[in-house]
Amino acid sequence: MVKAGEVPVETRKPAETINDPNWQTAKSSGSLEDFKKYFDVDMSLYEDKSVEHGNVSKITYHSKIYNKDREAYVYLPPKYNKEKKYPVKINIEIGKITLSCTNQTGDAKEEMYLETEGKNLEIGVNPKYFLDALKAIDDEEVFIEFGSNISPCIIRPIEVIENEYVYMILPVRLK
Repeated sequence: MVKAGEVPVETRKPAETINDPNWQTAKSSGSLEDFKKYFDVDMSLYEDKSVEHGNVSKITYHSKIYNKDREAYVYLPPKYNKEKKYPVKINIEIGKITLSCTNQTGDAKEEMYLETEGKNLEIGVNPKYFLDALKAIDDEEVFIEFGSNISPCIIRPIEVIENEYVYMILPVRLK
């Protein structure tokens, strides 16, 4: 079932997997020399030590298409810390809400004009929990109630139906 605003995506396996022994050697050795040789890449820019560079890490993930674990190489920016959390800052003003987040790869900011009530407020939330609640509600519009920057916010459908879930998201402290 495709929801409003979504575009259906066809998922299928590639017709053929290329078995290139040179790639297998370059991939398994993990050496920069084999990588350069295989891809014929000028790495002089990346060897410049005056510019801070991130790292390329090999990860394993489960592919739903192939139904098996696969490898991928991922670039992580300088000073990347997997354990560090990046809350989304929600700034509510009369008639407008601004969502913003700053993390190791950059800044993001989105402004939306909507119907509001009450005083201006700035609150931080964990984006994963906030999105989980929004995804669980199968409506185009939702009701979000904020009390203060230290009290939980409530997310629910605009029209409350008996036995339907109401989601409570605890705020996080902003620095």
